[in-house]
Formats: sequence, structure tokens, C-alpha cells
Amino acid sequence: MSANFTEASRLSGAPCEPLPEVLATRVGFLLNRAATRIRQMTEEALEPLNIVPKHYALMAVIKANGPTTQQAIGDVLKVDRTTMVLLVDDAEGKGIVLRKPHPTDRRCHLLSLSDHGQKVYEKAHSLVRKVEDEFFSVLKEREKEHLVTLLGKLFQNSDTEQKQTKKSAEAV
Repeated sequence: MSANFTEASRLSGAPCEPLPEVLATRVGFLLNRAATRIRQMTEEALEPLNIVPKHYALMAVIKANGPTTQQAIGDVLKVDRTTMVLLVDDAEGKGIVLRKPHPTDRRCHLLSLSDHGQKVYEKAHSLVRKVEDEFFSVLKEREKEHLVTLLGKLFQNSDTEQKQTKKSAEAV
């Protein structure tokens, strides 16, 4: 590829392909690029249900655990309190979650799926599965399982390090 073509592509806004080696070998960059693409695909798939991926994640945690506090869901999803309040308010406004008083703790509420939320979750779950099947179709099943294992390992390590850093900061 000539330098003139590369310069003309850059100036015209045309995509620069192939990816420069410095980026093509950066795991963080590639993970982010993959995450961005699957997020876009998921947003498009969920749009007819009038929800976004964060709504799906909220419903998935409630579906898996039953009625759960907002704080516990935020901890699982790694979502700060302010964002959780906005997410739950929005989900409640869409009629997909119900907020009920906690039976033993007056300071918090339990979130559960409404009947409408149950139906939306089932449809969303099917759509998300289709998106993932499409996105990961270039991988063999074994490769996909290995990727899930590796990402889970990274997530666990990141979570452990974050807790240790928080404890260290509190001790100071």
C-alpha cells in the first residue's frame, strides 16, 4: 500500500485497514473493540423491546437470584449507586421491574421482575443469545468455551484486586 493511498484514506475518513501492528497485538485494544461491536449488535437487537443491555443485565440478575436489593445488583454488575438508581428508575418506568419494601430492612427495597418484565426478559434472552451466536460464529465451540474461561479468570482477578485496593485505601 502506498503512502499516498494511506494519506488519502486518512484524510477522506475512509477506514484504515489493516489495523496497525501496534494495535493488532494489544489485548486491551482488541477486547475493547470486540466489546464495542457486540454491545452495538446487542443494542440493535434489544431496541424493539425498548430496552438496552443494562436493562437486560438487571433483569438477568433478578431472574437468577429472585428478589434482590438494588445494592446487591449494583455490586454484581459493578455499577455505581447513582447509575443504579437511574437504571432502576428507568426499568420501573418501563414496567419491567417492581420495587417493594424489604421485609426486614426498612432502608432498602427488593427488586423483582414484573409479569411484563418476565416476558421481556425471555425475549431479550433469546435475542442476546442470537447476537452472541452470530458474533462468535467464527470460533469453534471449544475456542468459545476457552475464551469464557479466560475472561472469567481476568474478571475474578480484577475483582479481587479491586477489593484489596479498597481495603488498603480504607486502612490508610
